Amino acid sequence: VDATLAFGELRLDGSVRPVAASVALAASARRTRARRLLVPRPHARLAATASGLPCFGVDTLSEALRVLRDEAAQIQPAAPLQEVPGAAR
Repeated sequence: VDATLAFGELRLDGSVRPVAASVALAASARRTRARRLLVPRPHARLAATASGLPCFGVDTLSEALRVLRDEAAQIQPAAPLQEVPGAAR
């Protein structure tokens, strides 16, 4: 758990929503001792691209807990994007 950087908005119903700074937070993860990221699923591929770290996308708190407990053999890290949307070529 101590090597996992997690961010997102946890709602009262247990769902996890993206936050505006997901990509910036993921990019800054390279300067920490994090070995993996735990982020809301809609931002997982961008976060994986920005950080270069294994990035697990989750939709709910229970999914996040399975990843943190290493019970998520069926949950694979998100694949980084081949090209970042909106990036200059």
